[in-house]
Amino acid sequence: MARLAPKVLNLNESDRSQLQQLINRHNTPQQLVVRAKIILLASEGRNHGEIARILDISLDMARLWRNRWFETSDKELSIFHRLQDLERIGAPVKFSMEQVIEVFALACSKPKQPPAWKDVRAAFQKIWGYEDFRPPQGEIIGCLLAEKDALIIMPTGGGKSICFQLPALLKTGLTLVVSPLVALMENQVQELRQRNLSAALLHSELPSSQRRAVLQALERQQLRLLYLSPETLLSAPVWERLCQPQLKINGLILDEAHCLVQWGDTFRPAYRRLGAVRPALLKFKAQGTHISVAAFTATADPLAQKTIKEALRLEQPAFFRVNPYRY
Repeated sequence: MARLAPKVLNLNESDRSQLQQLINRHNTPQQLVVRAKIILLASEGRNHGEIARILDISLDMARLWRNRWFETSDKELSIFHRLQDLERIGAPVKFSMEQVIEVFALACSKPKQPPAWKDVRAAFQKIWGYEDFRPPQGEIIGCLLAEKDALIIMPTGGGKSICFQLPALLKTGLTLVVSPLVALMENQVQELRQRNLSAALLHSELPSSQRRAVLQALERQQLRLLYLSPETLLSAPVWERLCQPQLKINGLILDEAHCLVQWGDTFRPAYRRLGAVRPALLKFKAQGTHISVAAFTATADPLAQKTIKEALRLEQPAFFRVNPYRY
């Protein structure tokens, strides 16, 4: 591989703040701390020799970077998650410190942008085979791609699952789908897997071997959609993994949201704790991380809508209501 000329890495204040927060966090793996310090020093114009001396590391410290890092088109990740992405070890390849700095410089140069609408429609047509969205699917998908909170009232059979599945599949990171119905989760995940899409589910009836496999895929950040019950979401093994700083979580989807109203604090009290999930997760994530929340239900009168908004702590949610007689 040809030697790349050293280059000054320009970081904005947000990137610098995220890196410093990563370094200061007590539970950050040491390898990740070193990599964060490398990037900060590179942004000050230090060459690889100076960086090696300051951090007391070898010039071979950049070994075993993953080939995929150089090929991926997922440049919209925050610098925090780009650093963590390098933690996944693939085929062993050695690169010089200058080459690592160069790659980070290239990756940092592309701002985060949502996918173009033509790409959204193309993905929709490729995955599901439909020519175009059924109103207001397009508006809902656009809302979730923009990472806004939302409350959607859509009758059964109206295509609501596509409204949150497609944005999740188009983003880098994980979307959590909370549902009370195991059969519904199994059907949706099976359909997604039949299309070779990265989705999984967790519930109490799942065999231990399958549960371990899903938890492992979660740790490796191999999933785009994870379906689970509220009780499973809040269980210690799952919650501990979701709180890992390196795990990028884009959104929380509550399907069958009317259960918040019907069950309240008695039959399934975990539902009333879902409003605390977002703020609790954000405590463990990098500064500037945003997690959107969307609630889907087939029916909700004005009082139920108010209960859902308050219980989930929706922030200025977009509201979509579809007339059931349209279908």
